[in-house]
Amino acid sequence: MEQIAKKAVRDGKIEIIRFLAAVIIMNGHAVSLGFNSERPFMYGWIYVEFFFIVTGFFTAGYFSKKNSNGYPGYINILKVSAGYTVSKFIPFLAYTIIPVIITYVFRNLPFLSEAGKVSFINRLTRLPAELLYLSEASPHGTLSYPLWFLSAMFIALPFICIILNIKIVKLDLFIAVGYCAFYYQIADFGLIAMPNTIFRAFGGMCLGIIIWHFTEWIRVKTIRFPLRVMITVIEVFTFILPLFISFMNYSMRDFQLICFILWMAAIQSGQSLIPKINSSFFNFLGKLSMPIYVWHFAVICIINYFLPNAQMGLKIALFWILTFAIGIANLIIVNSVKKSKKKQPV
Repeated sequence: MEQIAKKAVRDGKIEIIRFLAAVIIMNGHAVSLGFNSERPFMYGWIYVEFFFIVTGFFTAGYFSKKNSNGYPGYINILKVSAGYTVSKFIPFLAYTIIPVIITYVFRNLPFLSEAGKVSFINRLTRLPAELLYLSEASPHGTLSYPLWFLSAMFIALPFICIILNIKIVKLDLFIAVGYCAFYYQIADFGLIAMPNTIFRAFGGMCLGIIIWHFTEWIRVKTIRFPLRVMITVIEVFTFILPLFISFMNYSMRDFQLICFILWMAAIQSGQSLIPKINSSFFNFLGKLSMPIYVWHFAVICIINYFLPNAQMGLKIALFWILTFAIGIANLIIVNSVKKSKKKQPV
């Protein structure tokens, strides 16, 4: 899940979590193959909140560098907010269009034989909204359900941008704190998204805004060495603990969310003794997280359609092999097209 923010601030630590989170969530979705056996990381979908936090954090950082004089009038604020959102999601189309179409076809083929062509066509009418990341605005939700968070984020992000573009001192922080204090008290996030997932995405990005303000404050402080050691310890433990909890399948979503917040604050504070990691390999894994994640459910649908009675071991092996093979191929093709466009004369 490629970072929806400024590319220049990539940190290998965030990229490796991005990759691990995608793989952990994919492992949980293997239940759609019929793989219901108890295994580690069955409920790792809590890592979706991490992606919301990262998006909110870097979006806040991006707009903090924009001069308020550049946005005269509220109409222009709306244009800038919508334009920013669209510009960040358009690159995802190169990864999502084909797997979403495949998912729709193979999930709806049984209806073609059972209920006739009319029912099949009617179900396909939801496809355009899903391709445009608008499906979470519908009561039906997202048929290619692992992509619900992209749709929810696409719809919620313009409102985050509007808040960040209204250059009233600390208004964004006031709204973010107020919303999070309200939302996370009444909503069992992850199980119940109140009133729907768009509000869940908005809440996660608000957490990112809060963290950004905190790191901007602490980054310029002169902190003694013992406290920097403590921040470093917090970074290490808040990295490990959510992974361990997911591995053990403990139900501790609130604690994991707190760990995500503390970890993001620690690594972005500029006070941790662990430096940023500049790793091309970690960057590759971070970029790979998007194609493997958007393809994995399409692969599940294909396996279920053509090999419904195959042994579970074969299904699982095909699931991982095909997902990574197709994801890597998709990433290579997209990167090649980007490079060829850059070489073309203007």
